[in-house]
Amino acid sequence: MKKIFYLLLISVMAYGLLGCAAASRLIDYSEMKTDVAMSESIFLSPTDAPKTVYVQIKNTSSNQTVAPLLESIIISGIQSRGYQIVQKPSQATYILQVNCRYLGEWKQGMEFSGTLTGTGLGALAGLGISSHGRHGEGAAIGGIIGAAVGFVADVATRVKTEIIVIEFQIAERLAGYDDILGQQVEETEVTTDIKALGGLGTKTDMPTARSSTRKITSKKDGVNIYNAGVAARAAQVNLNTEEAIQKLIQSAGQQIAGIF
Repeated sequence: MKKIFYLLLISVMAYGLLGCAAASRLIDYSEMKTDVAMSESIFLSPTDAPKTVYVQIKNTSSNQTVAPLLESIIISGIQSRGYQIVQKPSQATYILQVNCRYLGEWKQGMEFSGTLTGTGLGALAGLGISSHGRHGEGAAIGGIIGAAVGFVADVATRVKTEIIVIEFQIAERLAGYDDILGQQVEETEVTTDIKALGGLGTKTDMPTARSSTRKITSKKDGVNIYNAGVAARAAQVNLNTEEAIQKLIQSAGQQIAGIF
């Protein structure tokens, strides 16, 4: 395949049909390029609570083959970090809900603001794709060579781009006596008025007991909620769609699992 690309490159340049940008595409995108971005960093609170996770995977994209592979990658990634996957939300310290919102080809000018929430759009922005589909490499990646170049040169230099956009939520149960970073923690020490009476070495002004109360406040009672999105992109001249989809699901799933 590489030989065909380089032969086409030499031929096209010899006839002066392609400019520097088209020649650069042949070189830069002869191999698949991928990148991945998350809308924001998530730091789970340090806790001594059981490392248990309940995972729920949904897929509202047009490609209904995504969920099984995505679930497998996320679960194996979480388990590799010492967490146990449980089958009931009531057994879990962390509840992970994942929804694949879009998986398919990206072209310059595509509109996502009506399809994704803020987290999904934020993840796309991390790839340099705005809600209106404008991209820093738009002309270089999605453009079509002018008619003068001819059909063969057009096909040889066209870069196809596939993307995946996933939105997810993590609900984290807060243990009552943990120090939770980022939470409002109030602690009050109360001393009783009951005095010790009689006995060897007794001090009449010493209280018999002390008690301490601590209050933790969060968005919900005892729960911290994180919402974010992750997006991945694969681009190549004459991109193999099935191969790209596998890589995109793997990249996005590993990013989510990496939070734990």
